[in-house]
Amino acid sequence: MAGVVHDIGKQVLAHFFNEMFQMVLDEMKAGKGMHEVEMDVLGLTDTHIGAGLADKWQLPSSLSSVIGSHHDPTSDNANEMTKLIHLADIAAKQLDMGVSEKQKDAQPHEALLTALEMEAEAFGEIRGDMEITIRKQVADTFSTIFK
Repeated sequence: MAGVVHDIGKQVLAHFFNEMFQMVLDEMKAGKGMHEVEMDVLGLTDTHIGAGLADKWQLPSSLSSVIGSHHDPTSDNANEMTKLIHLADIAAKQLDMGVSEKQKDAQPHEALLTALEMEAEAFGEIRGDMEITIRKQVADTFSTIFK
C-alpha cells in the first residue's frame, strides 16, 4: 500500500492542477530537482500535498510518514517502510521507470544504506533483479490484456 500511495501528491497535482504541474515538469528539464522546482513554482511540494491528504483521509500514520518523508529517509520521521520506499523510488529512477523524474545517476543516501545494513553493491543487485522482474510482469500483463 505504501508503494501505491507514496506519490499521491503528484497525482493530485497532475490531475487537479495540471497547468501548474506542467510548469514544474518544464522547469525540471533544465536539470533542477522536482522538489526544488515545486517550491519555486508552487510554494510547496507533492509530499506536503500527499501528507495533508493522508491526514485528511485518516490513513494510518505509518502511511502518512511514507508519503511525507520518502524523499528524506534519514529524517527523524522516517520509519523502516519509508526507507524501503525511498530505495524503491531510487531504483525506479535509475531504471527510467519514474513518471516525472528519470535519474539514472540517482543514488540512495549512504546513511540510509548504513541504517538498513546494506552495501551499495547489494542494492545494485536487487535493482538489477527488479528490472528483470518488472519488465517480465509488464510484458505478461500486456499480453494478457491484449490477447
